[in-house]
This record gives sequence, C-alpha cells and structure tokens, in this order.
Amino acid sequence: MQSSKNIAEVVAHFKCTADAGSQKAYGSGHINDTFLLKNIEVGGIDYLLQRINNKIFTNVEKLTENMRKVTEHLKCKVEAIGYGDPLREVMTLLPTTDNRFYYKDSAGEYWRMLYFLSDTKSYDVVKTQKQAYEGGKAFGKFQYM
Repeated sequence: MQSSKNIAEVVAHFKCTADAGSQKAYGSGHINDTFLLKNIEVGGIDYLLQRINNKIFTNVEKLTENMRKVTEHLKCKVEAIGYGDPLREVMTLLPTTDNRFYYKDSAGEYWRMLYFLSDTKSYDVVKTQKQAYEGGKAFGKFQYM
C-alpha cells in the first residue's frame, strides 16, 4: 500500500479536488494498483487513482494516448446518439497540471486518474446467466460504437 505522503505527491499533480488522505484500495486488479479517493467538494464525483504497472505496460505514454483517444471517440458517439451520459458511460481520464494524462513520480512509478463511476459493479467471475447477458450486452454496445 502506498503511504498517504506518496499519494498526496501524486494527487497534487492532477487537476482534481481529490482528498489524498481518503485513499482506499479498490478492486481486485492483478496488474495495476487502484485506489478510490473521495472528492473534497460535497456532491462532487470521486476519483480512481491507478498506479500503472510499467513492467507490463512498457510504453505508458502510448498506452495512455490510446486510452484517451478511445474514450474521447466513445464520448462523441454517446453524445451523437443523443441519449445517455458520457460521464457515466465512458471512462474519463483527468489531466495533470502539465496537461498530460499520466504522471511519473519521483520513484519512477506511473499514475493515471479517472472519475469514479459510482453505483457500478464489476465481476471477476460470471456466476449467473443475467451477469453473462449484461456483460455481452455491454460488449455489444461497445463494439457498435
């Protein structure tokens, strides 16, 4: 687990209103480390902070640029359809204070920040037909876009 001091250093480099002291490990990822951070503004969207495993993803700059391009394309598609909320249906990468979408800390670790999509679920293993159906439906929608 990262220390609050390390998280505070990282958070300070993103354009956000995250409370670095509210960090909580999030999810069950095996590649990246993910932390949920609360927004200091009442009613504001919370954040996910991810440490990107640069041993697996050796070109973080290209990885992040690809992710940014895909998410921006999907947001445009959601807006063009005329219904839905791009902030709820597509991940949103947040920029750093120098307008990048990742930050490299003093230890050489890479980080990205996203808006947290509240009231959502993810499953590591599908246990019911309904879960399989909903996963397939979401994947089909993604492919359609």
